[in-house]
Amino acid sequence: MNQTLRDFPGAAPAGEPVTIDFEGAPVRALAGEPVAAALFAAGIRTLGRSTKYHRPRGLFCLDGHCASCTMRIDGRPNRRACMVRAREGLACERQNAFPSADVDLLAAADWLFPRCPAVTLRWSQGGDIGAACGQLGSKA
Repeated sequence: MNQTLRDFPGAAPAGEPVTIDFEGAPVRALAGEPVAAALFAAGIRTLGRSTKYHRPRGLFCLDGHCASCTMRIDGRPNRRACMVRAREGLACERQNAFPSADVDLLAAADWLFPRCPAVTLRWSQGGDIGAACGQLGSKA
């Protein structure tokens, strides 16, 4: 386990070692630390997928203000893993992915809807979508 972040000045005192269940696999954690931090220390970077485009999500704010680390914890969906404390027997799994968060077939939406922030603005103003993405296109 990576101890460098756990020894950081100002970090909460380390709790007793516990084992949490991550999608059927045991993961070592310290009692009281955020589930997201325990999974990160275990080398798990993708905590779920975005709802719309199924892009990978992981740690972002670690303060409960974003929804990047939402997971199904103890059977309850959309729990922020950075706010839930690890305890013995806790079960967590990633969500918004098929068949798994590491290989998500629904991420094919990126091919159908490529990232191009100018498209929405140009399209809403009746502009040329293809030109907004730097491609040939027609008016929407």
